[in-house]
Amino acid sequence: MAPIQKTQDFLGFAYAGLLLIGGLIGYLKSQSGASLIAGSVTGVLMALGAARTSANLRQVDLALTVSVLLAGVMGRRWVRTGKFMPPGLG
Repeated sequence: MAPIQKTQDFLGFAYAGLLLIGGLIGYLKSQSGASLIAGSVTGVLMALGAARTSANLRQVDLALTVSVLLAGVMGRRWVRTGKFMPPGLG
């Protein structure tokens, strides 16, 4: 496996882990079931996307879709509120 492939695998799975942890932190800090569900769903989807990309570098569709959707949702919140972190975490 090429060094670039290993880095890509690590980053994809690390991102998935951060999404899962973020959902758990949101739940623990503000009792937000929505944070737990959103973090779990996006984390699992990102892990699946990372696994697909690890198997074939051309299968980036799932990981890219999750990333773009999250960027859109969080970007919209940031523009609207001026806060990077969701309510209850900042």
